[in-house]
Amino acid sequence: MRTATVSRLLAGSLAALALVGIPGTAGAADSGGPAVTDPMLHAMAKDLRTTPQQAGERLEREAEAARTEQGLKAALGKDYAGAWFDNDSGRLVVAVTDATRAGEVTSAGAAPRVVRNSLAHLNADKNRLDALADGRTVPQAVTGWYVHTVGNSVVVEVLRGHTSTEEVRRFLSEARARTGTVQVAEVDSLMRPEYNVAGGAYYSVGGKACSVGFSARGADGGKKFVTAGHCTRPGGTVYGYNGAFLGKTSGSVFGNRGDYGKVDVTSGNWTLKPWVNTWPDVRIVHGSQAQPVGASVCRSGWKSGWRCGEIIAKNRTVNYGGGVVVEGLTNTTACSSPGDSGGAHMSGGQAQGIHSGGPSSGCGALFQPLNEVLNTYNLRLVVG
Repeated sequence: MRTATVSRLLAGSLAALALVGIPGTAGAADSGGPAVTDPMLHAMAKDLRTTPQQAGERLEREAEAARTEQGLKAALGKDYAGAWFDNDSGRLVVAVTDATRAGEVTSAGAAPRVVRNSLAHLNADKNRLDALADGRTVPQAVTGWYVHTVGNSVVVEVLRGHTSTEEVRRFLSEARARTGTVQVAEVDSLMRPEYNVAGGAYYSVGGKACSVGFSARGADGGKKFVTAGHCTRPGGTVYGYNGAFLGKTSGSVFGNRGDYGKVDVTSGNWTLKPWVNTWPDVRIVHGSQAQPVGASVCRSGWKSGWRCGEIIAKNRTVNYGGGVVVEGLTNTTACSSPGDSGGAHMSGGQAQGIHSGGPSSGCGALFQPLNEVLNTYNLRLVVG
């Protein structure tokens, strides 16, 4: 075997996030609180233009913000209008539609903001746009739409220079007729699902090379891993980074319900591990607490490694073209590449989602929220 091939396989072994046995010392940096030697903090520092020390402090503030967000969301009920982490102040901002409830937000340690539309109202408006797209071809230049929590609106993204074309104007006119919260934003590139037809060091199925997301167990204790639905869509036999038989696809969703799938790990040669590759180290998965808009997030995939960014929107609908419109994704600023699809998105030790796609140029990433996948398939996340 040629040296170059050996090198690729060794790199692939590190990339088998949740499946391949990696020496136990690799996760030592994840014991206790984040240490400045943790590779994840250095990756965050590079991508978010900060220091490893500041990145660690940010993760601690974000973890507290996530807990506060969940408590206030339940307490505020119909008056809750969303929340986001403000890195400049280091605080969670919580929007409310009733000014008399701002004191509850302050008492919980967050900053209140009074807005017009509740999150339920915005989600309902966004669902109306999803219904508009159902059964019709969305103009390619309309790249997607999402609830913009900070702007208290529903943003429809259009490829720059195309807002005045007839088909886009018609779509926007229909969108505005269905909801009064629509705002239009121009973007510089189209979205695409990120799989790669080239053979590679990660896992392959149906001729596509993608990335493992997270290890999980079925209700019967069976070994699984979750990944992108457009990767498992062809169905069939799955092979690992080394070309060895791994298992069979057993689920795939790629369309209006999301972008996720699962693989049954039927080979006894593969062991599930609660690890995500941080290139060249690993990050241990402790749980799946969803983080708020504004929080930092890092993603791992065999093609472009470990890259970090921030969550900028949730509940995004993206138009991948060819009649495929995917709902319910989360948008981040992390960089990604074809081949990263199916990979893991993490915030600290908390699993966030499964990589779906990104822009055709520049940085950006879309992920399928993980908890929805676990619930849909009745899976239990493998944690350490």
